[in-house]
Amino acid sequence: MRFIICLTVVLILLSCSNDPTAPDPEPQPGNPYNVQIEQLSEEAVKLIWELPEINNNSLVISKKSGEAVWDHEYIELDSGSTSFIDSIYTQAFIVYSYFLTEISDSLSVGTSDTVAFFSDNSLPTEINLEHIKQDSIRISWHDNSYGEFFYGIDKKIGDGNWIEDYINYEPEPANGHNSDMNYVDYNSNLSDSIHYRIYLMNGISKSVKTSSTIYSSLLPPSNLKVTIEGEGIKLTWIDNYQTETGFIIERKTYGNEFEQIEMTAANSQSFLDEELDPNEIYFYRMKVIVNELQSGFSDTVVGCVQHEGYWVPLDYPTIQSAVDACNSLHEVILLPGIYYENVLVQDRYPDIKSLFSLLGDFDFIEQTIIDGSMNGSVFEFVNCNSYNPSITGLTIQSGSGTYAQKNLNSLYYYYGGGIFLESSDIVVTNLHIKNCSSELGGAISCLHNSQCTISACEIINNEAFRFSGGGIYSSSSVLVIEESLINHNQARDGGGISLDESSIIMSNTSVSYNTASHYCGGLDIHDSFTSFENVLIDGNSAIGSGGIGCSGNMIISNTIICNNEAQTGGGIGFRGSKLENVIFYNNSAEIGGAIYTNFANITISNVVAFGNTSSDGGGALYSMHHANPVIENCIFWNNTPQEIMLRPGNQPSTEGTVTVSYSDIQGGIAGVSALYANDIIWLDGNINSDPLFQNPMSNFHLQNNSSCIDAGNPLPEYNDPDGSRNDMGAYGGQNGNW
Repeated sequence: MRFIICLTVVLILLSCSNDPTAPDPEPQPGNPYNVQIEQLSEEAVKLIWELPEINNNSLVISKKSGEAVWDHEYIELDSGSTSFIDSIYTQAFIVYSYFLTEISDSLSVGTSDTVAFFSDNSLPTEINLEHIKQDSIRISWHDNSYGEFFYGIDKKIGDGNWIEDYINYEPEPANGHNSDMNYVDYNSNLSDSIHYRIYLMNGISKSVKTSSTIYSSLLPPSNLKVTIEGEGIKLTWIDNYQTETGFIIERKTYGNEFEQIEMTAANSQSFLDEELDPNEIYFYRMKVIVNELQSGFSDTVVGCVQHEGYWVPLDYPTIQSAVDACNSLHEVILLPGIYYENVLVQDRYPDIKSLFSLLGDFDFIEQTIIDGSMNGSVFEFVNCNSYNPSITGLTIQSGSGTYAQKNLNSLYYYYGGGIFLESSDIVVTNLHIKNCSSELGGAISCLHNSQCTISACEIINNEAFRFSGGGIYSSSSVLVIEESLINHNQARDGGGISLDESSIIMSNTSVSYNTASHYCGGLDIHDSFTSFENVLIDGNSAIGSGGIGCSGNMIISNTIICNNEAQTGGGIGFRGSKLENVIFYNNSAEIGGAIYTNFANITISNVVAFGNTSSDGGGALYSMHHANPVIENCIFWNNTPQEIMLRPGNQPSTEGTVTVSYSDIQGGIAGVSALYANDIIWLDGNINSDPLFQNPMSNFHLQNNSSCIDAGNPLPEYNDPDGSRNDMGAYGGQNGNW
């Protein structure tokens, strides 16, 4: 009977030692101790330990990789072993933990402490300290490790000593990695700096410690608000401190400095400012005083006793409520602040403005933010076409579009992350539209015979995540764009702008640094009317048509197209009717560094192509598939590997032709590569002479002694604006004065 009981105890002990879900071992005195771990290489770590005495006991190493269960039989070592080398990838996010078990006669007679290896890539990053209450600090960090047991936090006040292991923070089980964590610490100190160190802890092992410091500060009053009370302006606020001495209130009028107007008693939460000029706009701010300490200032708020229009939040708490109150034409003035709204304007004609419209200060654009919280278009205009409502002087961000149809036979998609127009005509001026997204028209979409006039706007960092028009999308509508930036947007097609059966009139505008994962990095133009004056298409990229991709009968003129790249048509992929007074420089592609055209009869007149490159041919122009470009009054110079290439593509009988007259082509007719010499129609007036630009990388006006001056087509209809004979290049001809 005694033998059966002993055998049962042995089996139970063995079963527990092999249980992968067993808790971490408790170190026992007298067993293997002083276990250490060190990195040998990028692919190995070494465990070393000391044995309390020489015996014939064997050792078993248990290992835990990340959040996997313990492997309690990872490896068994011979008696007397004092080290082990394990092969792991030491740059991984995974935390590797180990402990030793000493075995005698199949029984566990003791376990060591747990040790762990932490790579540099597993350490916490993005450590941030933030006062969230007067006596509380939020410690937040980004978790990069996979399989940590605890986070350790040390603390130090001022020049005092570190409190080691001040906090042992245990994350949620199986929390993975690449997550954000935070801990709120109480702090009663109001004057010294506060220091924290954060590190990983598994067993007795600690990672490298990462430090951060915050300086004690009083929190200013929050939620400061203004209301009109009689002929005065009333301030109310939330007191964030319980034992303050009082509050200092400062006031100013626009263009002047803040001045203190009141020192309130402790624990007060309102103040009435009276005897004011009723037509003056007043700005207020506050701070709290605790003995000799002062907080920073609160947010600034604005009030005006008598004013025209609807002021938000002075008269109405939200933009939507102010818009809904508009019976006909009204001004809605948004005071500085962040408004989390998605505003519907239907059959109404408000002029929505910031204080920029009243005071002319550009700072109010960045200070007046409408945030759509990725919950639809920030502004949606429906059937607003009798008058022209407007939006002026705002920042619009974080919109996600309106679910709508382009026409009755089309599917529903999300349009216009920032602004969506349906059968509406609006004017937008001095807007910053950023970080919006939708399927078509990341920032703005225009449908159903809408018209959008865009003036002095910045449309930046928006995305059409599925289809076209990272910045703007227009279908059967009209765009008028002037003095604006449409930069750093992205889409599948038309990273900056996408037009479908629309009209665009664009002047003094940059469409730059946009990207398309498929076609048309800058502009994607289909069957649309175009009118350009002093337009810059710079630094865009796509698979096809890096700067502009267009089809249909249209004219691209008075435009600089530079630094764009694509596989075909670095500057432009063109099936339109005419390029006129355009400059191409420093564009690149596999075929057609500046211009790529196919299946089209196009005219290229008074165009400069300089310094464009193509790896497979046609530095300035690549023409294929029965295209028949006509080149006149142009300068093609310093493009590689040659100026012009004609190729039939996969249809050998349809190479097409190129006709050249009154143009300066580097290398002359030898600068044109074609399979069939008869396809090069070389007419009168062509020259092969250095054009002598003022500056060949920035100023393509001609020097006075250039042979291209008065060398274009001599017919009067081609004359320059001053009546003289046409100059070759982008500044010659009737439209050369740009």
